[in-house]
Order: sequence, then C-alpha cells, then structure tokens
Amino acid sequence: MHQTHYNTLDVDENASSEMIEFAYRRLLKDAKDKLQDSPLYLEKEQNLKHAFQILSSPSLRQAYNNKLAKERTIGDRSSHAASDPFNAAEFFGGLFFSKAFLGSVVLIIVLLVLVPGGEERTVRDVVNKQMDYGHDIRSQQMDLERRQEDRYVASQKHNEYLSTRSQEQKATAEQRRFEMDERRLELKEQREEARIAREDRRLAMQEEREARRTEYDLKRKAERERREEKYKKRQEEYEAQRRSREAVARINRTGEIQRDVEKLKAGY
Repeated sequence: MHQTHYNTLDVDENASSEMIEFAYRRLLKDAKDKLQDSPLYLEKEQNLKHAFQILSSPSLRQAYNNKLAKERTIGDRSSHAASDPFNAAEFFGGLFFSKAFLGSVVLIIVLLVLVPGGEERTVRDVVNKQMDYGHDIRSQQMDLERRQEDRYVASQKHNEYLSTRSQEQKATAEQRRFEMDERRLELKEQREEARIAREDRRLAMQEEREARRTEYDLKRKAERERREEKYKKRQEEYEAQRRSREAVARINRTGEIQRDVEKLKAGY
C-alpha cells in the first residue's frame, strides 16, 4: 500500500488543520522520546516535518489530494484493464459520442449502398479500426496522465529544492549577520580598549609632567632657600665686619684722644 502523508501523521484525509497539527506535535514528541539516540530519528523527523508542511498549507494540501485522486484513478484503471482488457460497454459508451463513430457510421452506410455483399467485411474492418483507435486514445490518455504526474512530481521536487535553497540562504544570511555582529562587537571592544589605552597614556603623561613640575618646583625652592641662606650669611659677615671696623675705629679714636690728652698734659 502506498504510504501517504496522512498515513505518516496517522490522521484521516478529512482531518481538520487542528487535528493535523496535534498529531504532528504528538508524533514528533514520541519520536524524540523514543528515537533520540537512534539513526532513524532524523529520517522520522524529516518525514513528519515534510508531511506537516504539505498538509498544513491549504493550497499544498489541495494539490496533494488531487494527486492522490489521480493516483487512485490510474490504479483503478490499471487493475480494471488487467482483469478485463476490453470492456465493450466502456468502449462503445465512448464510441457512440465520438466524431469518429459518426464518420464510421456514414462510411458504413455508403459502403452498404455502393458495395453489395461487402457488409460483413466492411463492418469488421471499421470495428477493428475503431477498437485500435480507442486503444490509442486510452494509451495517449494514460501517457498524458503519466506526464502530468511526472510534471507534478518534478514541480514538487523543484518546490522542495527552492524551499531547501531558501532555507539554506536564510541560514547563510543569518550566519553572515551573526558573524558581522560578532565582528562589529569585536571592533567596538578593540576601539574601547584603544580609547582606554590612550586615556591611560594621557593620564600617565600628565602624572609624569606633574611629577617633573613638582620636582622642578622643589629644586627651585631648595635653590632659592640656599641662595637666601647664603645671602643671609653674607649679610651677617658684612655686619660683623662693619661692627669690627667700627670697634677698631672707636679704639683708634680713643687712643688718639688719649694721646692728645697726654700731649696737652705734657705741654702744661
């Protein structure tokens, strides 16, 4: 028996979309619980997803139902043809309403009128030709149905290919977007690290300048204090020399005065 999507999801062909979704989720959960570590799980999951994708879409489900109906019609015709190669009722039922039959009737009447004694041969030839014509029409119809079925299968495969390709393109685009986001974050982090490094260098240079300025100020202060101390000592030395000269001058003046006094005393 041909396995259909309805058999895959274990639902009736008249099942509603809610029943189909419920059956799909139930079977998917059962397969995951029972076949999670089995190599058959992936195939089972793909079959369930494909069946649900077809039956959950109204347009795809209608096309699939038409396909099933055609397959069953072809199967019924094949089994009927195998059991009864020539069905006279079907043949003549279609024959009586065909243009070829009307032409054959006219031809038979003409031959019966114009060719006496040739009725049996003419009728047999016409019937044989009509049977061959009917078989050719049936063969052409079956070929046409097979070609239509092949086109439908090819169309489904092409749609599946396009769907798979679209999913792959979406996955590739998503992966590319993810990589671009990661690259953008990486560049942002690099820029932030570079900014922090520049800020650290700037602060280090500023601290170095402050340290040099402080050292320079300390040196200038020490030099200024040293000069002030030196100047103070020099002033003290000058002051001591001045007092010493004044003292010597006073002593000399006192000696001169004494000498003058002694001279005055000696003159009297």
